[in-house]
Amino acid sequence: MQMMQRPEVDYVSVKLSSVASQIISLDRKGTLERVSEKLRHIYRTSIATNTFVNLDMEEFRDLRLTVDAFKLVLNEGEFKNLYAGLVLQAYLPESMKCLLN
Repeated sequence: MQMMQRPEVDYVSVKLSSVASQIISLDRKGTLERVSEKLRHIYRTSIATNTFVNLDMEEFRDLRLTVDAFKLVLNEGEFKNLYAGLVLQAYLPESMKCLLN
């Protein structure tokens, strides 16, 4: 988030592994809560600094978590009008399914 404070930076790309160090597949709910809380901080900084944030899927195993966290946070009232991005691998049929569900 320090990078977003720099006046010459208007775009950042983040991955879940850089947002939260404890991504535990067996603890889906807890992991989603941890990741979402970190994303809220990032998006608040994004609003304050007018920096565009792309949430970038890193690995196939993170697809569902990445999409769920993105949708969860951006559907909250505070972030309803935030312009943000989501990067998924388009060649994966599962990417479209995750977005639609």
